[in-house]
Amino acid sequence: MTKQKVLERIKEIVEYIDKYCETQKTITKKGKKKQYLRGVASLEEKVLTEEVMKIWIEKYLEDFDDKTKIHIEYKYPEDGSIKCDLVFSSKGYKGKFENEWAIEIKKVLTIGDNGKDFDFTTKRIHAKGKKKSSMYNDSKRLTKSLIAENKLVIGYGFKYDKDKFVYMRTLHSKYKERLINLEKELKKNDWDLNLNEDMVSLKNDLMVRGWIKEDFELIDFWAPKHPCGGYGEMYVFQIN
Repeated sequence: MTKQKVLERIKEIVEYIDKYCETQKTITKKGKKKQYLRGVASLEEKVLTEEVMKIWIEKYLEDFDDKTKIHIEYKYPEDGSIKCDLVFSSKGYKGKFENEWAIEIKKVLTIGDNGKDFDFTTKRIHAKGKKKSSMYNDSKRLTKSLIAENKLVIGYGFKYDKDKFVYMRTLHSKYKERLINLEKELKKNDWDLNLNEDMVSLKNDLMVRGWIKEDFELIDFWAPKHPCGGYGEMYVFQIN
């Protein structure tokens, strides 16, 4: 399966999940359960990955020879204590590797469920400590691994400006507190909030190290179920 077909499927299914999926994130804080609003913007990346593959199989089973060739949380052959988010082989794959595709997926938000600043954005992209969960470390691990013939790191989040905010406000007028918080954050950032600057910095870092040969691919998607979602973007890095 080509890279473009893989990304086409993921984009379509992420949009489908946002529209139809009823899965809801729940946390327990001080003994009380809190439910996040539904939507791709609030789903954890592991849950999103599981939902993507479940729906991919339901809608496009013909893409695969065998479900046993699809793996969520697949152990790296070099270190079984670390797992790759998604590993699979498509129909007819007969390459020199056991697996055709290995994909690490990172949720990289600038705004949280409550509409306030999400503090961990930069760390989720750039952190270099051995035990840190980041796109940098995912790229480093993949470039050294024989896990699959083709390797991707995908970071996804949402972009905001004044026009986008005004439109999302018309869709979600009942969530006033979240929208007030979001508006405050956008004003602090001159009504322009996205991941591009951080992703360009990551690209330059990975290219200097020889882990990628080309620029990232940027894919827009539409996921408006959550008031702090809407105009999504996926930054896709193909790892050597």
